[in-house]
Amino acid sequence: MRTHREVIRDAGGVTAFARKLSLSPKAATVQSWWQRDSIPNQYWLLVAQLELASLPELALAAAAKRRPKTASAA
Repeated sequence: MRTHREVIRDAGGVTAFARKLSLSPKAATVQSWWQRDSIPNQYWLLVAQLELASLPELALAAAAKRRPKTASAA
């Protein structure tokens, strides 16, 4: 499973991802998604339609980010 940051990277990076979504590549929008490792869910359908990631993959990555980290057993 890829993280949202990896989805952006695999699409060619911040600028390429922004262009694919018809967003301004100069705007800080996608750069902030990269930094937060979080693509807002209102863009998920478009990302899936562009075949950059599937809806389940985006949902799993978001859920994994929200899960609390647990200490591993020694």
